[in-house]
Amino acid sequence: MVAFSFAFSNALWDGDPRGYHLESILLHALNAVLVFAWLWLLTKSTVIAAAAAVLFAVHPIHHERVVWIAARDSLLSTLFMLACLILYTLARRRRTQESGRGAALRRFCHCSAWLLLLSLLSYEGAVVLPGILIGLEFLHFGRPIPGAWRRLRAGMARVLPFCDRSCRLPCRLVHPVSRHPWAI
Repeated sequence: MVAFSFAFSNALWDGDPRGYHLESILLHALNAVLVFAWLWLLTKSTVIAAAAAVLFAVHPIHHERVVWIAARDSLLSTLFMLACLILYTLARRRRTQESGRGAALRRFCHCSAWLLLLSLLSYEGAVVLPGILIGLEFLHFGRPIPGAWRRLRAGMARVLPFCDRSCRLPCRLVHPVSRHPWAI
């Protein structure tokens, strides 16, 4: 993913480093907007979401990811991770509101799985995303099930098939008519 991004940037800017830096700044700004959108979906509080997004945008812990041209992998991975979290949150909200499985819900889940795959292709640090999704299921979307361990198991039962599906997507792309037992 990062190699494609650099190839696109090289074609667009013809090797001018200012263009690469501009793209890094724009990617970081887009990540801050996605942080705002995801936290607003979770909390429905504009103040909390805006404060967290501004803190994400200006905190100096992120400076090397924005300043270094070679650190685009983390920016792209964060972009795809946040988009995955937003789509997963929208899918879960829709599931609880509609209490059914429609085509739109399946599209959200499939797009979210593809974004997880793109995030993993961008940077290996995205391997924490399934754990984040399990935590999100456990802490935010948990139904009133008595007992914390039951809620954790219920969250894992929802998230792990999603992660399994996203890990099998490359197999499907390489062997579209595969007869392997792990094929979709």
